[in-house]
Amino acid sequence: MPNDINATSATATPPSFSLGIAPNYLGVVSLVNSAGEVVRRWRLQHTKCTIGSDRQATIWIDDSKIASFHALLVFGSTNAIIKSFGPGLRLNGQSVQESAIRVGDRLELLGYQFLIESLSTSPLNSRNNAKVPDASSALDSAQLSRPQPAISTDTVHLSKLEGRVDQLLQRLGDIDDKITRTSSEQKDDFSRQCDSLRNETEHLRRIITQDFSTQLRALTDDLERQNKSRETRFDAKFQTLSDEFKNLCSDVENSFESLQQQTDQRWTTVEQNQQTVDSRISQLESVQQQSNQRFAQIESLTQKTNDRFEQLQQQNEQLANNISNASPAASVTPEDFNNFQERVVDLVQTIQGDLQNVREGLDAKLEQVAQDSNDRLTQ
Repeated sequence: MPNDINATSATATPPSFSLGIAPNYLGVVSLVNSAGEVVRRWRLQHTKCTIGSDRQATIWIDDSKIASFHALLVFGSTNAIIKSFGPGLRLNGQSVQESAIRVGDRLELLGYQFLIESLSTSPLNSRNNAKVPDASSALDSAQLSRPQPAISTDTVHLSKLEGRVDQLLQRLGDIDDKITRTSSEQKDDFSRQCDSLRNETEHLRRIITQDFSTQLRALTDDLERQNKSRETRFDAKFQTLSDEFKNLCSDVENSFESLQQQTDQRWTTVEQNQQTVDSRISQLESVQQQSNQRFAQIESLTQKTNDRFEQLQQQNEQLANNISNASPAASVTPEDFNNFQERVVDLVQTIQGDLQNVREGLDAKLEQVAQDSNDRLTQ
């Protein structure tokens, strides 16, 4: 079987147009290639359809190996039958002369493969309610008369002319209905009208193509002008940004140099302050040593005062003992002793007050020195 079959050579009938009305089909048969792809499809409307190389055959195969009327498809009320009038008919791989067919069956005729896509159990093309015999009865009375052409599945698509095309298709549909019921003269008139419609459609296509080409050229020119304008604006913007960037770099360099100078000055000031701080620390350490010496002297003086106070206490106790042990004729009276004791206590209190004043003075002096040092360090 050939790998590819030209769809335009599969039937002699002129292409029909979709009229938006679902036709009444008794069956759909497809011609498939070796890869299983559909090459051609026939939608059958009549109870008797022929397969052959004659151009009047319902399913026309342009091949000299195929007889003029090689096989016959008959659709009945309950089944469908195929009958071969020539050699080489196979059904699902089995050689047959006559057999019933079902949806999904594969027919092979001298290398050509057909697929039964759909079948109807009742002939929908009958225009009356007369009883239709089954396929076997119809096959017995079948006569190989002039076959009925199949409906082609080719469609015409015209962009941007849907309204006009719908009108043309409606006219073709009306003419097609008349053709099926009239003589050969009306068929010739139909052919002339089809040619006129084709010419008109081709003329409309040329007009659309020319208009599209004109619009495309205008659009291309407009895009080129816009691109040039954008390039000019881009160059100007780029130059402006470049100048601004150079100015910014110059400002950054100047700011960096100024900052470097300020940093050097601050560092010099910090070093000077560090030297001042070191000097003040040395002074504080000297004052601390002097304060420690003064505290040592105060501690020594305090110790001596305490020792002296203890001696006075001992002398006081000894004096009291002497007075108590003395004779009545002694010249020291208790009143004299009390006066003496009060003077000793006053003397001790005076000495302790002086020591406390010395301590407070030293503490105030140390606190003032520390405060001055902290203030200078802060500065």
